[in-house]
Amino acid sequence: MNNLWVHTDLRVEGVRYDRTRGLRVFDAALSADHRSSPFHRYIVPLFCLSTLVVVPFLVALLLLNLGGTAQVAHSFVEINFPSIEKAIYGSGSAKAVVLSRLTQLERQEVAGQAQFIAEIIGKTRAAPQAEKLSRIIVSESLDAGVDPLFVASIIQTESMFKNDALSHKGASGLMQIMPDTGKFTARLTSTPWVGNWRLRDATYNVRLGIAYFKYLEDMFSGDKRKALIAYNWGPGNVINSLKFKKAAPLSTRQYAGTIIARHRVWSEQLADRKASFKFLDAEKILG
Repeated sequence: MNNLWVHTDLRVEGVRYDRTRGLRVFDAALSADHRSSPFHRYIVPLFCLSTLVVVPFLVALLLLNLGGTAQVAHSFVEINFPSIEKAIYGSGSAKAVVLSRLTQLERQEVAGQAQFIAEIIGKTRAAPQAEKLSRIIVSESLDAGVDPLFVASIIQTESMFKNDALSHKGASGLMQIMPDTGKFTARLTSTPWVGNWRLRDATYNVRLGIAYFKYLEDMFSGDKRKALIAYNWGPGNVINSLKFKKAAPLSTRQYAGTIIARHRVWSEQLADRKASFKFLDAEKILG
């Protein structure tokens, strides 16, 4: 059809526009009764005009999200690796560091961490997944700006690196995250939450576990021991124990002490082996 009917003014009906100037709102073949009905006079034009605004906005939003996802997938955030902390991190505050921009020496040291953690996992029942889990732990720790050895120490205590670990209370995965905690942390970090089953995904579990620990660490002014006790016992219990000057349960205090002591030992062992890591194939280990 060459002509289209468009209602551009509620006081005027049947205004004709040609194909190049008009809006395709509805067909001119509609009867006069239909064209004069309230539905076609008010609702249809309003719907069509709103569509012209909403659709381009949704398309632009989708393109921005796709672009943001691609950018995040190729970037990392600095780590707290002792020997390169000053070189990369300056004051220690987190900032984005693209892995490809690290110097060869820095890449070797990161690869050394990954290799060291893989060897630790290799001594457990999760040995067949040692390399995969090691890369996940290191990459997620890099992204969050925490020490991968510290994260690995938490995971060993929580699940012994068993990705399908499930406690009698319902905590799931490598870092033993309760469903409510996972949902809370996902909302806190703007991470999509699709259900409890996702906590069995190693990458997703470690990402949320690290984020939750950092949340607790901030809550207790950077005190890792208190943050670990809160991770195990619950932040509300820790707050109340501090308020009423009561000690946390012995098992919980031992939990925190074990993780901290193990991390210290691992850090010393890694430092002693630093020289041997310069021969590692960093590209192969880091992927």
